[in-house]
Amino acid sequence: MKKRPGKNPSGMSATVAVVLCLAMLSALSLSCSPVTEGGRKATGTAGENQGQAGTVAPAGGPFEGYTLLAPLQSNTTYLIDNDGEVTHTWESNYPTGSAAYLLENGNLLRCASLGPDASAAFEKGGAGGRVEEIAPDGTVVWEFEYAGDRHLLHHDIKPMPNGNVLMIAWEKKTAGEALAAGCDPSLLKDDELWPDHIIEVEPDGSGGGNIVWEWHVWDHLVQDYDPARANYGAIESHPELINLNYSAIHGGADMTHMNSVDYNQELDQVLLSVPRFCEVWVIDHSTTTKEAACGKGGDSGKGGDLLYRWGNPKTYRAGSEQELYSQHDAQWIDDGNQGAGNILLFNNGNGRPDGEYSTVDEIAPPVDGDGNYSLAPGSAYGPDEPAWTYTAENPTYLFSRNISGAQRLPNGNTLICSGASGTLIEVTADKAVVWEYVNPYGRQTPDGFKNSVFKVRRYPPDFPGLVGLDPSA
Repeated sequence: MKKRPGKNPSGMSATVAVVLCLAMLSALSLSCSPVTEGGRKATGTAGENQGQAGTVAPAGGPFEGYTLLAPLQSNTTYLIDNDGEVTHTWESNYPTGSAAYLLENGNLLRCASLGPDASAAFEKGGAGGRVEEIAPDGTVVWEFEYAGDRHLLHHDIKPMPNGNVLMIAWEKKTAGEALAAGCDPSLLKDDELWPDHIIEVEPDGSGGGNIVWEWHVWDHLVQDYDPARANYGAIESHPELINLNYSAIHGGADMTHMNSVDYNQELDQVLLSVPRFCEVWVIDHSTTTKEAACGKGGDSGKGGDLLYRWGNPKTYRAGSEQELYSQHDAQWIDDGNQGAGNILLFNNGNGRPDGEYSTVDEIAPPVDGDGNYSLAPGSAYGPDEPAWTYTAENPTYLFSRNISGAQRLPNGNTLICSGASGTLIEVTADKAVVWEYVNPYGRQTPDGFKNSVFKVRRYPPDFPGLVGLDPSA
């Protein structure tokens, strides 16, 4: 482990880090510089992070488990232990399309990128087009492609308890369609819009899948520009709808750019991260597809309209106290974990008024046992502020302009991925750093070595999917 003078940016003294790492080297044969795909060590790029590739585990130690790591643009997905040792890999014919998850059957479920030829109509970060399930021996046991001139999968997926998979996709709307919906032509920069939609795919048993449920941003718009349109209305009177002409989003066609999807089985609701709006949204999944296209039906009685939104009340003109800035990886904290039922996310911090730095925020939404969210008329959705926030001692150490994520672990710690630099840390509820790792796997580019990671997940030793992977070997 390369010694840093003074105190390192994560807040742990360099002396403590070196002594502890040396102790671990003796006791655990720790390797602090694994071999990379490109034959060199990663040092990080974004946020000026120059951390040495490898791990640090101070006294107290991290949550025991195995971390799934899918470097961007890599065809290989890695499972590592807390010493940074690779315990299993999965290979694909396609580079990662961002997210990857370990299933309980030991298979890998991952987004895959079909490449620029297939995604030429949607040239943005996170473009994918394909989801595949890969067995431990590398066999592709299931695949689903959703790509074309009018739609493309991107960023994230969510495996559901019923075996189906929720997926995020763009859909293309022409300038004519946008204007017909009441879009202000002065905001239509690219002569088209790419609103997101969510599809639920049921594997068909023969290697493909069927779309059994869908929800579209385009069905839930409000605008106050063109009174001749059916969706004309006062923005502030419709927090359940999406302002088509929210001017902050119109830097280009990619108007919502959703980057994460999560599912709450108990509430039968879906959580979406919408960075262009700097908000998280919750929608009702109990609807039929027909009900999801309107404002009636489902357990909520509100169809596919937004049940809850948080992070930027300017989007529905209910205030100016913005809390989220291009956030990623919004998810409900699992039952049994500290903060269960709350929402955890990586708040990237682009455009923060007090400087650009990233935080991890935990939000306690105002929801009752029936899944209803309280909102006083004319006000913004609560809470007023996060229930818990982690900021690095040197705030810019974890700054990542894009990608990134976080996960609440069963012992109450939080695993954080500062994606642009491939830096992972684990912190306690009291915000002490107990583990640090810099992804050493990546690719050489004309701009240098890139080791970016979209997000990561750690699985406990008793997770069923680890059986057969021989992670202790």
